[in-house]
Amino acid sequence: MKHRTSQTAAQLASRLSETATQAKNIRQIEVPTSPTQRFVLGAILVALFVGLTYQFHIPISIHYLGSYVWVAMLIVLLGVLVGLFTSGKKPGAEDKPSSVRPICVAFAVLLVIIATLVSFLSGPVLCSKTYANLMSVQQSEFSQWDDKLLVEGISLMDTESATRVGSRELGSLQDVVSQFDDDEYYQIIVNGTPQKVSPLQDVGFFAWLNNRKTGTPGYVSVDPIRQSADYHELESIDGTGDGMRYVPSGRFNDNLARHVWLRYPTEVLGTTHFELDEEGHPFYVTQAMGFKTPMGGEYVKGVIVTDPTDGSTEYYDAGSVPAWLDVVYDGELLDWMYDCHGAYGGGFLNSIFGQVGCTRTGGDYGYVMIDGEQWIYTGVTSMGNDASNIGFLLSSEKTGESHFLPMASADEESAMSSAEGKVQQFGYEASFPSLVSIDGQPTYVMVLKDSAGLIRLYAMVNAESYNVVACEPDLATCKETYERAMRSAGIEFATDSQEMPEVDATGVETGSGEGASKAEEYTFEVAQLQLADDAGDTYLYVLSADGEIYRIRFADDPKTCMGLSTGDKLSCSAVDRGTYRDVVELK
Repeated sequence: MKHRTSQTAAQLASRLSETATQAKNIRQIEVPTSPTQRFVLGAILVALFVGLTYQFHIPISIHYLGSYVWVAMLIVLLGVLVGLFTSGKKPGAEDKPSSVRPICVAFAVLLVIIATLVSFLSGPVLCSKTYANLMSVQQSEFSQWDDKLLVEGISLMDTESATRVGSRELGSLQDVVSQFDDDEYYQIIVNGTPQKVSPLQDVGFFAWLNNRKTGTPGYVSVDPIRQSADYHELESIDGTGDGMRYVPSGRFNDNLARHVWLRYPTEVLGTTHFELDEEGHPFYVTQAMGFKTPMGGEYVKGVIVTDPTDGSTEYYDAGSVPAWLDVVYDGELLDWMYDCHGAYGGGFLNSIFGQVGCTRTGGDYGYVMIDGEQWIYTGVTSMGNDASNIGFLLSSEKTGESHFLPMASADEESAMSSAEGKVQQFGYEASFPSLVSIDGQPTYVMVLKDSAGLIRLYAMVNAESYNVVACEPDLATCKETYERAMRSAGIEFATDSQEMPEVDATGVETGSGEGASKAEEYTFEVAQLQLADDAGDTYLYVLSADGEIYRIRFADDPKTCMGLSTGDKLSCSAVDRGTYRDVVELK
């Protein structure tokens, strides 16, 4: 299994095959006799080769298959050029085929075959133990992480929602939106708070051409708690007025990947991540990959930090990066490394046939902040198609430190379906959850979104008993409802010391403090009725003729609830919860 390096090699191999075919059939082509014609043809071939090298930014490394393909293409080109300038030197003379061309083609093909064979043998077939040891995994108990897996440390907003919020903010800036667009959103920690940030990018070639001297002017950050976005202009941050010139959307030498390649031509580069330092200045962090086998077993040996405003770069070993840098090992790499660890511990053949003790990650991951560092969390299951987890993996994106927490639980997809089913009448969609500790209980926390991608509810699902679910419009109420659901299910837990607002049986705040919710009077016509269970209680959801949703606890007034029908007029006192109104008293 390779990690993000095979695509370029395959493209280069395809180019080599085309070049080799052309070289093989070159005897059938009439070779120009004029020196000028030969020079022009040779220049075109050299320009094509240089253009391919420039386009794919091929590293010069003995560990990278694409480097050998590049060398083979160079050998074929030299053979063609030698043949071009040594055959038929006099006008009208017989064009005698040169023996250099077939020798060069044969040598190039042999080189690629040998390199491909070495690359295959460097894989897990013969080096399974090396791949299994790419990640060092410690086993821990969930109870050891009670005070670390906190709700405050997770970003309760997925990338899709962040993109919507950020794009709205960018759309309000008329002088920016016509020339720039937001890029991919990156998860980082800013001043101790999880954030999603996106650098601006040029909307096209002509936009880049117009803004090449000044660069892209800033970036967008999204606060997952406030569900709001802010645009940060670099001029207001550093006062220099310099924009980001070296970015992924840049052309020619302004392209970030090409800029880093030109400065570090011998490094095999991995993924690039956008980050901010303590003052909010932007940087791009690119992985420099190392190899445990001759041409496989990738790991991060260091990172290259690029300042996009002036193009300056600096290399850091993986273990000595700046304090503000959050991501050295990206989530996909950590997932892949654990998959190797879980699959090849018993050897390659066991991973194919017996699969005894073979485990894998669930294929997706969430983020959690632990002690000021960004970690990923993902469920771990067996190699079979189980719908349950045997534990969880926690891995630091900064240090690569990894812990396996053994625990039989529902997988993330099951938890998401459980949360969606709880409020199926609304048709909300659950985001990928994060794992936290609620009163010592492993709990999936996620958001529920409507068809427009807006966050409507928060959901908590017990990881070990995924039928224990709570869905509420705010986290505090959701936690209260979740605790009631655990009590109803007979789950014992130790309530934490965090003070929560006093609530009645329906979850309505009854305290007199400043944050207490106030009930208001409403009168409406009933348009639709729907019964649903929530935390061991039965609720009647009432859709009014004007589109508002009211929730009535059935046990509070069963006679009225049973007697309601479509078209009835109803008066009540209720507390507005955002997506629905909690009925305190029926009139």
